[in-house]
Amino acid sequence: MSAKNSTIHSSSVSSAGFHSSILASEAGEGQGLPSPALRPSVELFQELMPANAVVVDVETTGLHSERNSLIEIGARFPDGDICQFDFRPRPGAAIDAEALEVNGWTLNRLDEIECGYYEGVAHFFDWLKPHGNKLIMAGLNPAKFDLAFLVKAWSDLGRNPRWFPFSHRVIDLQTLAITYAILRGTPVPDRGFSCDDISRLLGIPQELRPHRAWRGATWCSEGIAKVYETLRHHSF
Repeated sequence: MSAKNSTIHSSSVSSAGFHSSILASEAGEGQGLPSPALRPSVELFQELMPANAVVVDVETTGLHSERNSLIEIGARFPDGDICQFDFRPRPGAAIDAEALEVNGWTLNRLDEIECGYYEGVAHFFDWLKPHGNKLIMAGLNPAKFDLAFLVKAWSDLGRNPRWFPFSHRVIDLQTLAITYAILRGTPVPDRGFSCDDISRLLGIPQELRPHRAWRGATWCSEGIAKVYETLRHHSF
């Protein structure tokens, strides 16, 4: 999504492809939030999540951080809106057709984005600055996928590894879902849970397709809040 072609309401949109304050009221089929029910209340999220945690989801041009590129970053702090950063792929990065089928981008639409890769990832990291450099990343599979692409982006900018904003600690919704299933006596598949499995398990709406980073961050926020709320009332 480019700044000039945005279909999502934003209180702050710049040439860097930054979108904030995404509203369910302006979210139609295939472009916005599935429903207000997929947005955990700010009060619940503030109460249950560590203040230095940020839910992050990324969309990429493939599965490999060295070979492929970030094109979207969606993020949410416990006390803030969902924010989205869109930008063109890293110059020279491979673009896999299978990845674009998942996230709904096309080569033509990627070319139309006004913001370049380096500017886009720099804006994301600069947006994180007020929150310090010991942030806990939360997501569906943050340690293996999202974090790898963000480490690569930080390196691409030539920034000091010592000041990378995320700590080595993560909150993994996949692991939380397994814990939730065990407590409920639900069998855990050998392959783990898919996104749709987790939605059914937790009783939350499924994320709309195609995948978008801000949708993923919203969906993960709801899933994590649901597990934490359940654990809070469980007798150990």
